[in-house]
Amino acid sequence: GLAALAIYVLLSRLVESQRIQIGLMRALGYDKLQVLSHYVGFALVVGILGSVIGALLGHVLGTALTGFYATLFHVPYIEVQPQWTVIGMSVVIGTIVPVLGGIVPAWATSRMHPAEAMRPPPPPIGRRTPIEIILPVIPRLPGTLKVPLRNTFRNPRRTLFMAFGVTSATAMILISLSFVDMIDDMYVRFGRVPNYDSYIIFQDVGSASTARHIGHLADVEASEAILEQPYRLRFGDQVMDATIRGMQPGTDMYRLYFEDGSPADLPEDGILLGTPIYNQLKAEAGDVVRLESLVGTVVEKEMVVAGIVDEPMGGRAYITYREAQDLFRLPGAATGALVRFHGEPDARTVERIYSLPEVSSIEDAEVLLDYLDDAMGFFWAFVGVLLLMSFGLGIAIVFNGVTVNVLERRREIAIMRAVGMGDRQLARMIAIENLGVGLLGILLGLPLGYRIADEFMTQALADVEGFAFAAILYPQSFVIAAACGMVMLLVSQLPAIRRVTRMSLPTVTKGWTS
Repeated sequence: GLAALAIYVLLSRLVESQRIQIGLMRALGYDKLQVLSHYVGFALVVGILGSVIGALLGHVLGTALTGFYATLFHVPYIEVQPQWTVIGMSVVIGTIVPVLGGIVPAWATSRMHPAEAMRPPPPPIGRRTPIEIILPVIPRLPGTLKVPLRNTFRNPRRTLFMAFGVTSATAMILISLSFVDMIDDMYVRFGRVPNYDSYIIFQDVGSASTARHIGHLADVEASEAILEQPYRLRFGDQVMDATIRGMQPGTDMYRLYFEDGSPADLPEDGILLGTPIYNQLKAEAGDVVRLESLVGTVVEKEMVVAGIVDEPMGGRAYITYREAQDLFRLPGAATGALVRFHGEPDARTVERIYSLPEVSSIEDAEVLLDYLDDAMGFFWAFVGVLLLMSFGLGIAIVFNGVTVNVLERRREIAIMRAVGMGDRQLARMIAIENLGVGLLGILLGLPLGYRIADEFMTQALADVEGFAFAAILYPQSFVIAAACGMVMLLVSQLPAIRRVTRMSLPTVTKGWTS
């Protein structure tokens, strides 16, 4: 859409600047189809070149990101092969979109009468702009403010294009920032849960006595046995495979929270569902879910949902340790232990734990968080590329609009300079006009970006099981997106303002095509 709009504006400007040539071509006998094909061909060439270059850059960036991914996760061997189907589709779409955007101005060109095309278009009839009708005080404002306000409403198409460019750029940047805020929020929610130092994983099903034995070792402050098994949870027509974990009532090792942020205690009779399970099953507190074992010959059971606990990732449901032993029919059993040490544990203590017959591995809580942080390096690289592309595309769109705005008014600007208006005053008027349109674009782009981010996360939630995606946007992200929109606008107007200050007055006022 943005590409089509950019081509539309560029071709419209090109047509206006080549009116005499178009009239001459028509007078020499070129028919409408030949003129139409000439300008559609311009859009076609732009589309093909841009699509091919974009496909090559996409392949290079994809290869670089794949290499980064392999290095991050220590993948020993990778092979990057071009996906010719995807590349072909991108080239076709990238070619069709500019052509569609160029058809309207090209069609208008082909319909020009030779005599009409060889003379300048008549100026529009002067009338009060809507802003002057709504605010009668406008005519009494200084010229530096009055002229930009009139220009904003004098050419609605140009104003809407500029506003749409800023809106699109702001929305794209806000969408990129939503990924950053979502991951940051997930880290905060994930990091507040574990209050243990190590998770001792037993081989298959161990015994609770091993967990108690670990609790009596030196340097160990506390040790709590846990028992978990894979289960299939069913509610109505919805089914999800998850893990049911049994923990000690009132445990402080693994802290659970409801979605409103309040602490959640394990119920004596009932089950707590994690957010990913709730998103899949849609079972509310008080509903009855059916539990079907995925291992062994344990009988099925129905349990009442006691609440929904906030979990950003993973598929777990929680019950008390005693309830888990009864449900799994494993009295005195444990599949692991949550351990908290007195400060930094001695290496001999860790070795003694690891040497126990039932212990399979030891998972350090901080190391796990660090690993997750390192694993997100690929994601941060992706978001960085997305932000750069959003910023670059936004600058291109806004630059296009600002430049066309100045070019279409070069005679008007030259006349204002001729009657004594200084370069600084002209630059100030252009900046005020652009900032006003930019402010409108930002006000539209912020809610649009949030809406798109919310729809994206909703779709991702439906497609990816085990994650609780939500559109999280911190207030500072809105400020950053708005500031980026303004920066793009200010940077994009610098070449246009420079062109105004260097404009040749005799050439502009004498020659239509300068």
